[in-house]
Amino acid sequence: MIEIYDSFNKNYKMNGDITLAPISCDYHVEMNNIYAVEIIHPYDKLGRWKYIKDGAVLKGPLPNGKYGLFKILKPNKGIEYITANCVPIAIWDLSKKVLLDNLKIVDKNGQEALNIILNKTEYTGHSDIVSIKNCTFFKNNILQALNGEQDNTFIKRWGGEFLPLNKDIYINYKLGGDYGAKISYGFNLKDINLERDISNVVTRIYPYVIVETTDTIELPEKFVDSPLINKYPDIYEQYIDFSEYMHLKDSEDDIDNSYETKEQLYDAMRNKCIELFKNGLDKPKTTGKVEKEALENTIEYSNFKNITKVDLGDVIHIEHTDIEIESCERVVGFIWDMLNEKYKEIYIGELERNTFDIQSDTVNNLDNILNKNGTINPSMLEGVMN
Repeated sequence: MIEIYDSFNKNYKMNGDITLAPISCDYHVEMNNIYAVEIIHPYDKLGRWKYIKDGAVLKGPLPNGKYGLFKILKPNKGIEYITANCVPIAIWDLSKKVLLDNLKIVDKNGQEALNIILNKTEYTGHSDIVSIKNCTFFKNNILQALNGEQDNTFIKRWGGEFLPLNKDIYINYKLGGDYGAKISYGFNLKDINLERDISNVVTRIYPYVIVETTDTIELPEKFVDSPLINKYPDIYEQYIDFSEYMHLKDSEDDIDNSYETKEQLYDAMRNKCIELFKNGLDKPKTTGKVEKEALENTIEYSNFKNITKVDLGDVIHIEHTDIEIESCERVVGFIWDMLNEKYKEIYIGELERNTFDIQSDTVNNLDNILNKNGTINPSMLEGVMN
């Protein structure tokens, strides 16, 4: 159910002023970048369309079972339909609230920093980032301070993944979790559009630590092999410099990441190689999109376990049936059909600017929701479908 609230009606826990009857209402999400709804509504006899105006708030169901609140900006009246793009109320509100000049945050973890930034607002911050960082904000609005493009932002200093959800702001080290979603890769289905990339796979590491400019410490056996080395037709070798993580102790004051003997350093190098393999260095990367609607009508749909239950940041296990390897990728974006409460498309892997195969100019404009200074660009949110 899609509801709408007049701009002066902020009692979002109650039903809206009226229930809308759109022909489509899609929520487009891209990790740390796009969070926007595109709605297309006919000119109905009951006049529901008249409620779709600047400043009104749209309420609709999200994949996690909750409801999202979105501010409507500059709707466009076409011949047959009224269209509008909407942003989360947090994106709008926090772009209109400024921080005090030269606000300094010193020696704080993620949660403490969010508490300071969101102080005196109606928004609550949530963060599991334990890193202690400093940051000085100069004439920023709060949205700029959280997720702007300049260097002095929460995202740039503390890191993390940003999710605005109504009156809550989440910036966790990683969003989502591993809930058993699985895809069997290898089926020639035109609407899956997954691409496997083995160009960066390494199955044999030659580790080394730099002592001086060109002198290095290397393992006596020279290399460490992946347990998956025989799954591939060839051995994929790579030198890797571990100097950032370890070195041979050169003085009594040398404590950090230092080892007393070469034997201890060798063990550390071997363990680091094992860690890299466990983290997927020896597994292919899979990127692309899954068009949910098309999958439901295929016999092979049974090979997509729990794919309908994923959310932003969730892990998807990918079974590469031909090489007998399982890799993991994350959900980095999606298109959610609020009207029918199901996914249209799910994007996995590393997201690039061109990854989304967006079909309309209206949705293409969502790339520019924020100006470079972190403020909202209303002209790019106008509906352009006619």
